Amino acid sequence: MSGNLDLTLRLLATVLLIGINALYVFHEFAFVAIKPGQLRKLDQDQSKRGRLVSKMAHRIDHYIAVDQLGITVSSLAVGWTGQPVVTDLFNAAFGELGLSSGVMTLISAALAFALLTGTQMIVGELMPKSYALRNAEQTAGFTARAVEITAITFYPFVALMNGIGLFLVRLLGFKGNVDSHSRVLPAEELVISAQSSARAGLLKTDLKALTRLINFSDLQAHDLMVPRMDVVAISADASFDEVLATARQHQFDRYPVYQGSRDEIVGIINFKDLLVATFGNGSGRPANWLRSVRPIPTVPESASVEVLLATLQTSQQPMALLVDEFGATEGLVTVTDITRQLIEGPDEIHQETAESVLVDGHASVSILESELGIELNGEERISDTIAGLVLDELGEIPEAGDTVTVNGHGIDVVEMDGHRITSVRIRLRGQESNSDGEEVDGATPPGTPGT
Repeated sequence: MSGNLDLTLRLLATVLLIGINALYVFHEFAFVAIKPGQLRKLDQDQSKRGRLVSKMAHRIDHYIAVDQLGITVSSLAVGWTGQPVVTDLFNAAFGELGLSSGVMTLISAALAFALLTGTQMIVGELMPKSYALRNAEQTAGFTARAVEITAITFYPFVALMNGIGLFLVRLLGFKGNVDSHSRVLPAEELVISAQSSARAGLLKTDLKALTRLINFSDLQAHDLMVPRMDVVAISADASFDEVLATARQHQFDRYPVYQGSRDEIVGIINFKDLLVATFGNGSGRPANWLRSVRPIPTVPESASVEVLLATLQTSQQPMALLVDEFGATEGLVTVTDITRQLIEGPDEIHQETAESVLVDGHASVSILESELGIELNGEERISDTIAGLVLDELGEIPEAGDTVTVNGHGIDVVEMDGHRITSVRIRLRGQESNSDGEEVDGATPPGTPGT
């Protein structure tokens, strides 16, 4: 009787340990699968359970370490308690077969191992994992308190193991933030997700606009600039009549002002300020129009879009001067250029057919790759503009009609201005003009800075 009771208790202990293993698997996969929207909802939940789940979600590495501890210990304990019990059961079942003791024990042990492993995998791992991935928020709630008790009880051990693991990972050269799981998808995954949703008919917004927004933070200032050669600027030595003539011809609100050469941009003239100075003194002509020139912020051409926007906001100016590593003027960027890129897309791309586009020579290669869904730059070839890419490929100044092939895409030189490539045609390699199958909108030729 006592033997049967002992066997029953050990079987119950084995079942309980498999259940404990399942608890930690439930918790681990629930927090791996929890979505940012669910996390924001939990952050606003003022119940005890809601606050606890929110805390765990923001310290996910620590609590996953607790889960791993629970899974490891319970799995070892299942083998320790269950193997002898199940082996004894098989021995009793095979007792009438007349097998030798050694053979019977070997067969029973192998069957016990297979049965325990299968039960552990199905009941203790696969079932809770599948449920937690489909019901993350609910699962996180009902497992949180038990895991929190484990975390408090074994805090020193978990902290020590986490610290050792972090140290070893950094020894391998990982320099990122190992202490927290990022819940922000990389831009590439977001774009793929958006494209898949569009193909499935689940995305009602403009896919091209959404793709531009996702990729926007990857751009640099030079991707958005108007090159120095295309900038309409006013010389500081110009007369007032010459300034008015330039304003009448181009009809922009603001113009950069240079001293001596276009590399020496000294500020911005706002035409409204000029009008105030003109009619404010009653003479109809300002004493010195240069007094209306405002300073212009300067940004490296390699600066990120975030740095560019912060500079414009701090200076409260709608235009920034871009310079290279030697301090030479490369071009200008305006707030209009930035918003146009986000809302309308680049105006340097003009659709001709489903397989070809006409592109301005100064168009950014990175923007072209994003808009057209193609790859032009490679590991051994990094060009900022499409004109620079053509020059790199040819190795000489081209003539109109010259052609290069890059990654299977033909690029024809359409128009030259002296030694400068002003227009090229890209013949796409057997595909639509961008990755979502939509045509790129035509636009008017790129404007010169003006807001």
